[in-house]
Amino acid sequence: MKKINCLSLITARAGSKGLKNKNIKKINGKTLIEFKFKAISKARIKNNFITVSTDSNKYIKILKRKKINYIKRPVSLAKDTSESKPVIIDSLNQLYKKGKKFDHVILLEPATPFSSFIDIKKAYKIFLDKKLDLIASVEETSVNSRFISPIKNNNLKLMLKKMSRIKKYRRQSFKKEFKMDGGFYIFRVKSLFKFKMLFDYRLKAEGYIVDKKRAINIEDLNDFNIAKCYYKEFSEISNSFK
Repeated sequence: MKKINCLSLITARAGSKGLKNKNIKKINGKTLIEFKFKAISKARIKNNFITVSTDSNKYIKILKRKKINYIKRPVSLAKDTSESKPVIIDSLNQLYKKGKKFDHVILLEPATPFSSFIDIKKAYKIFLDKKLDLIASVEETSVNSRFISPIKNNNLKLMLKKMSRIKKYRRQSFKKEFKMDGGFYIFRVKSLFKFKMLFDYRLKAEGYIVDKKRAINIEDLNDFNIAKCYYKEFSEISNSFK
């Protein structure tokens, strides 16, 4: 059994509903998968095995041509309802059968293509230094959660009820809030098997704040077109993937 410190897993199923074959859409000649592959490669994590988990034979042909490792994901783990943890466990198990064992997993989602290799490298160092179970990239939210609620039949009652508790409406009065942006997650493998939930509240976990331009998430054609504009207009993004 060969012990390797880190598995960098790029998850890329084929069945995206918002944008067909999203993960192989290209920006400046690179697929979204390749953006993630480039970032994690440039991060130069020691003893790191990089692979892609996919259910798509079409994607596999592209990966073979690009000489990128891949794992064939079972169809049962490539549905719209499929969650990330079973995909991670399946990948670890498949690689274990091939003689590879890991301490850490870096989960990378192509839908957030512009993650910085510098951010990944810095986050991994924090993860190791603080002996964390999880560190995840996060971005500051644009809208405070006090102004967000479900609505039914266009009724604003729940929203207004939340807003009625606000004493001052000045933005400066609100504490900053953050959300996971989907750029990268770094897990301790032991913790993945210890807890049932991927994001269990008992995990020793931290967030790594990233620039909002880096956190763009592509779900549909509109997002994709915005991402292309970001790549064209912001040299700090385009230069980091050369």
